[in-house]
Amino acid sequence: MSVFERVGGTPAVTALIDNFYVKIMASPLVTPTFAGRDIAAIKAHSVAYFSSALGSGVAYEGRTILQSHTGLGVTEEQYNAVAAMLVATMNEMNIPADIQDAIVGVATSIKAEIVGH
Repeated sequence: MSVFERVGGTPAVTALIDNFYVKIMASPLVTPTFAGRDIAAIKAHSVAYFSSALGSGVAYEGRTILQSHTGLGVTEEQYNAVAAMLVATMNEMNIPADIQDAIVGVATSIKAEIVGH
């Protein structure tokens, strides 16, 4: 069984992203990065990306992580704050530690494509 299935499939990934973005949009450190952007579309792409990365079996067909973050100037501090928000959200949702590790692994694997572009 894939991590995607174990976490609860599309409904669970969608709930995770929705709850996660509540934190992101409340953060004065991170919110400026999203000014003027279509948050609903970003969330939909995030659900699709993480679903694919966690083993949904559906290929992600959106822009690359690098394409999506180029020009945003995301700092190490912002990335770390968002990573902490992701972990806090998973803890609040009682996502098991091994699944959290897999999700954090995905986020960590794309860090170089997010920070400093």
